[in-house]
Amino acid sequence: MDDESLDRQREQAREIRAEILSGAKNKTLGCLGYLLGGFLGALLLTTLFSPWAFYIGGHFSPATSWEGTGTVKSSTGASYGLYLKLAHYSARRSSRNLSGTALLCTPKGETFQYNVYGWIEHAWLYTEGKHTKLDLWKVKGAPIDTSLHFQGDWQHGTLVLSDNGSMGKPFRKDGSVQAKGVYSANPIKDERADVSVSYGNKFDFDELCTNEIMKR
Repeated sequence: MDDESLDRQREQAREIRAEILSGAKNKTLGCLGYLLGGFLGALLLTTLFSPWAFYIGGHFSPATSWEGTGTVKSSTGASYGLYLKLAHYSARRSSRNLSGTALLCTPKGETFQYNVYGWIEHAWLYTEGKHTKLDLWKVKGAPIDTSLHFQGDWQHGTLVLSDNGSMGKPFRKDGSVQAKGVYSANPIKDERADVSVSYGNKFDFDELCTNEIMKR
């Protein structure tokens, strides 16, 4: 093959490579454009219909999320540590407007993890004073179902809730877990718990569990 043919093939290869790179670049820019457009659209909808999501619990929440740490004090005398991470949720044909995760530590040194689904009722500009319901469902694969249900309202940035007897199903009077969790045959009759969760993080939760809950 002469030098002229080699040069021609090299030039064709460069042209093909340039076309491939150009197509890939345009495709990437197109995907980024769609993603950016979707993000801005979601942001606009939240701003218009759920502006409270940017100021949850009296704290500026640009990521439309809030986290807090507090206690669950049962009428049996047992106390638990609770960590909540809540975020604004929006979906068609869904009445809930919160989703998130939760951790509960017991006086026996056990920690349980949950998925959270919730509602802040009649909230628009802010959450203060708004009735809130939280369902804490066990995560997939958890060996024991310790699901819980809380409701109450926001008071000066703190979630003040009650359990309506749900703690008395998976837990015993001393805070240990029932062998069958919520399906136990012996739930605690007339059990009630007061829940108070204020702005805080996972580190605060770990400190609470170590220094207070498990030392009682």
